[in-house]
Amino acid sequence: RKEYGTSRNQSGSYMYFGNDGRAVDGWQRINGQWYYFSGRRLVTNQAIFVPANNGFASGYYFFDQNGRIIYK
Repeated sequence: RKEYGTSRNQSGSYMYFGNDGRAVDGWQRINGQWYYFSGRRLVTNQAIFVPANNGFASGYYFFDQNGRIIYK
């Protein structure tokens, strides 16, 4: 079980752990910003198709190097 918060794994990918200690997947609001975790890893520097989830419409979303949404 992991502590709540962000952690970087051996490959350099960021993961985020919820209150239950499990790595999260999908949209997560962290410190007022929305991030998308795919395969429990933070999506960065790319565009991916995201299914409808957590109030977000399905479609292609573009993410910067910090994992923040640039645009849809």
